[in-house]
Amino acid sequence: MLGDEVDGVPGIQHVVPGFGRKTALKLLKKHGTLENLLNAASVRSVGRQYAQDALIKYADYLRRNYEVLSLKR
Repeated sequence: MLGDEVDGVPGIQHVVPGFGRKTALKLLKKHGTLENLLNAASVRSVGRQYAQDALIKYADYLRRNYEVLSLKR
């Protein structure tokens, strides 16, 4: 969700104004994983309306970035 500046993978803060590192970390900490957060956002409110809308709209983008950044063994 936060991306990786070094590897050129932008996080949500680059596509959603106002959705910064603090919001992302707070939501991830509360829900444990990105997938848990995205699943929760799809069925109920997880935060302020802008965050809710962004998580729903960019769910595929966030999943794809997570997959790119994950190390496959």
